[in-house]
Amino acid sequence: MIGQSIKLGKYDWRVLDVQGENALVITEDIIELRKYHNCEAPITWADCDLRAYLNGEFLEAFEPCERSKIISVTNENPNNPWLGVDDAVWFYGEILGVGGRDTEDSIFLLGINEVCKYFGESADNLLYRGWQEHWVEGEHWLDDENNGKRMAKYNNQYCGWWLRSPGSRGNNAIYVIENGVIYVIGNDIDLARGVRPALWLRV
Repeated sequence: MIGQSIKLGKYDWRVLDVQGENALVITEDIIELRKYHNCEAPITWADCDLRAYLNGEFLEAFEPCERSKIISVTNENPNNPWLGVDDAVWFYGEILGVGGRDTEDSIFLLGINEVCKYFGESADNLLYRGWQEHWVEGEHWLDDENNGKRMAKYNNQYCGWWLRSPGSRGNNAIYVIENGVIYVIGNDIDLARGVRPALWLRV
């Protein structure tokens, strides 16, 4: 079943994982362009406008019988792994790469660790990067043999899409560029980028 496409609501969804009778799915395509948050201010996934929209208006658009199959789950939201530390880092008075508290979500964006797990086993490339070394070198992206698996289209054109993980600073979030490269330090949250919702579903 993993890798298959299923229909839910008006979208096609790709099965990424199956655990017992539950499946993790993500939309095959980017469904819309939307800001992560509507103003450029320090924010985490827990409090951003995009999470509120997905678990509110977007969720309510499903038929009641479809909503009954969607499972609310606890998502961990770790700090940015590219910074090479378990705890947040301070830089010129600003705290960097903070993931925020765990969240209860019915609909969510994938985190960078999940993308690296389900789109071609790129997880090892996130390890031992180290903020100090790679910031200087300008290596702010994860660019590997799995780029093609992470590419997604919006209106038949390849487009970048948001992840829920934090970028390097409070007003940045990580996203996948249109060529499938992951921009690990992120970009401004008040820019409109692609949305690929994910959810756990009773199958």
